[in-house]
Amino acid sequence: MLYACLVGEPARDLKGVTLAQALERVQVWQPDLSGVPAAWRSVLETALDPDPAARFRSAREMAEALDRAVGADATPAPTARATRRLTGLARREDGEPSPPP
Repeated sequence: MLYACLVGEPARDLKGVTLAQALERVQVWQPDLSGVPAAWRSVLETALDPDPAARFRSAREMAEALDRAVGADATPAPTARATRRLTGLARREDGEPSPPP
């Protein structure tokens, strides 16, 4: 969702493909992040890494990276909404109730 907010298109279109084709696309897909500011690019690169071990370990970790990105660059409105959603997910991870959207 964050990728779509920042780039303006879905990360991967897997409609109408077989499972084998989908797995191949996910493993070899290299997103074009050239138009994304560096702070946001770092968040997306980590979140979209094909290796699960290289991705964020939790919603809280991703929310913290998003907070740093917000501080580094001007935030478009859809991204602020995505940040709020991820912060809510991180709160739920800790057992705290999340605020309404």
